[in-house]
Amino acid sequence: MARQMESNAFASDALSKRVAHLRKAYAKGLGHKPSTLEAAALLTAARLTAEAERALADPAVSLNEKVRIDGAARRARADMKATLQANKRDLPAPSLGAVLKGAAHG
Repeated sequence: MARQMESNAFASDALSKRVAHLRKAYAKGLGHKPSTLEAAALLTAARLTAEAERALADPAVSLNEKVRIDGAARRARADMKATLQANKRDLPAPSLGAVLKGAAHG
């Protein structure tokens, strides 16, 4: 019993680390601190992707469950991408002065 609890704790720790890694990878291209909505989308996509990876590697998980979690993870990543793109469009366009200043330094 104690061995199973230890194994579950290790799996949970590994899953948490994978979620954190995926979340950082997804947020890397943002260029700014994620908004609350963006952070929620990043976390959901990361959690479901990590769960799908774990399920796909587990021979005890049924094929039906693997297909379901993989589909949920795929939809979460698509939703995250849509959320991030929608928020990019909300950013104001740079002013002409900012563009010219950037061109002068580049």
